[in-house]
Amino acid sequence: MWDDKIFIFAEKVVITKALYRIKAIMKKIIEQNERYDIIQMNFRSLPITFRCWKDDSRIIEARVDENFAKANGYQSVEDMAEKTIGKAKFKEMFGGVPDWIRVNPNGDFTFVGINRVLLN
Repeated sequence: MWDDKIFIFAEKVVITKALYRIKAIMKKIIEQNERYDIIQMNFRSLPITFRCWKDDSRIIEARVDENFAKANGYQSVEDMAEKTIGKAKFKEMFGGVPDWIRVNPNGDFTFVGINRVLLN
C-alpha cells in the first residue's frame, strides 16, 4: 500500500522536475518569415540558434558556430571540424564548414550544403 503511494509521489516529483527543466530552456525568436523561424534556445548555458522550416519537411537546422561546437564538447568550430570528418574534407565537400547543420528527431546531425566554389 505505501509502496504505491511512494511510487506515485516519486513519479510526480520526476514529472515536476522535467517541467521545470523545460521552462528553464527559454526560446527566443530571432527572425520569422513565411519560409522558416529562427530561434535561440539555451543548452548548457550557451545560446544555440535553430532554423525551423515551415514547409511539409519540418526540417530543423542548427547554426554551426562557436556555441554549437562548445555545447557538443568541442573547443571551437575548427576543433569540431577536425575531429569529425576533418577540415580538408569539409573544404573539399562544402568549400568550408557549412553555416547550418541538419538535426533529425533522434538528435543526429547531418552536414548539408553546396560547395561554395560552385556558387561563383
